[in-house]
Amino acid sequence: MARVLLIRPWRHGDAGVAEHDLANQWRNGPYSLLLLAAILRRAGHEARVADLERELVRARGDVAACLAGLRAEVARFAPHLAGVGFFSVHYEQAGSIVAAVREAARATRMPAPLLVAGGIHATVATESCLAPPPRGLGFDCACVGEADVSLARLADGAAPATVPGVAVPGTTGTTGATGTTGTAGTTGAAGAAAPPPAPAERVAHLDDLPRADWALCDHGFYSAPTAARVKFRTTRSLDLIMGRGCGFRCAFCAYGALSRPRYHSADYVLDEIAALAQFTTGVYFLDSTLGTNRRLLEAVCAGMLARGLHKRVEWYANMRSDQVDEELLRLMWAAGCRYLFYGFESGSQRALERMAKRNTVENNVRAAELHNRLRFPYNASVLVNYPGDTEEDLAATRRFLEAARPPSVGVNWYVPLPGSTDYAHLLAAGRIDPHDPAEWRRVGEVNGATFYADADEAAYRARVAELEDYAYRVLPEITNPLWRGAQPA
Repeated sequence: MARVLLIRPWRHGDAGVAEHDLANQWRNGPYSLLLLAAILRRAGHEARVADLERELVRARGDVAACLAGLRAEVARFAPHLAGVGFFSVHYEQAGSIVAAVREAARATRMPAPLLVAGGIHATVATESCLAPPPRGLGFDCACVGEADVSLARLADGAAPATVPGVAVPGTTGTTGATGTTGTAGTTGAAGAAAPPPAPAERVAHLDDLPRADWALCDHGFYSAPTAARVKFRTTRSLDLIMGRGCGFRCAFCAYGALSRPRYHSADYVLDEIAALAQFTTGVYFLDSTLGTNRRLLEAVCAGMLARGLHKRVEWYANMRSDQVDEELLRLMWAAGCRYLFYGFESGSQRALERMAKRNTVENNVRAAELHNRLRFPYNASVLVNYPGDTEEDLAATRRFLEAARPPSVGVNWYVPLPGSTDYAHLLAAGRIDPHDPAEWRRVGEVNGATFYADADEAAYRARVAELEDYAYRVLPEITNPLWRGAQPA
């Protein structure tokens, strides 16, 4: 039996913040780590989750105290394996975690645990995980792709170089499709680079997976009442998925970097919802869109009604505008769905085509009008600063929002996500420096730092500021009174 510590990095923006307004923050729990812990426990291993996002908030933003707590946990638990699952935005935090784990092992004179990187960053930027500091993070190995099977094999004691889907220092390239890493700069004992890992073994049937064990984290922290999800009322929720992967390939998105599309059964999803009902009154589906597998979505809705779960749990999900119609929306509402998040992205068809969105402004308008008529609350997410964007594209988005008057809007400043098609293009054009540690945080934060649009920067930023003022100040004054207590017509 192995002892495995799964570590979630903290949010950069939480550092130094003594008081956190949880009533206006939306935080997703460490779902993937909770699932991996359940898999490892079922295999006979002892697994714990160190949730440093939660710990930093509890430490009032004191990063040193947070890392001291991690070192103490490593000393107490003495893990054989320590896995860190992270996005590129957590790159610098991951480096601090690796150093803290190694320091704790040295201080207690115990064998250092096998340090394993995982998640999208490890998949698409493997070399940056394996190269020694300061050029990389210095992990012992990295899970490339889905880690359900490979991590369990590492816990069983298999040598990393023998496990499909596990990259070790000296690996040539990665199995990612973005061209982000090139060739690793380290070599094996004979001086030759090791071959890339075989593709990770995937769980053939997702229903064979155990349920994510929310008892392993502070689920109350993540399901705390907040107005950040549904902007005009308070909700609570924990996370769930109906399936993995995405059948679409929007140029800005990296969602499909880890998985090909496949799904749980309706019964599995319904059992998960019933289990979550002991912790929360709401469920948020993390899937990029629920509408791709309409048959499954309809079966889940029918099951919610048949089991009476719609009376115990309300739910929220992401959806594409070309996947909804009145019949489906009425069924979803009856089954307890109370809010949908749409990536409308732009009011400009030209911009949607550059994004490879495979959708139309006409569909966006139709979906918004349908929701407005049915009184079904929804969020309109739009993307600004997209490469090639012009002031006219931005003006078209403003006109779309003025006509649709959605109950809530998200104005998102474009950043090139590692694993996306856009990232590969910008990297090849020399607009991203993957050897600068701070670059990983910049490409992961929607903070307006880097300008990519095809326009005068000062003028474009001024128009974005006007759009944000309309979306976040003017529009809520118009729509919030209309949407409180909304019920379908």
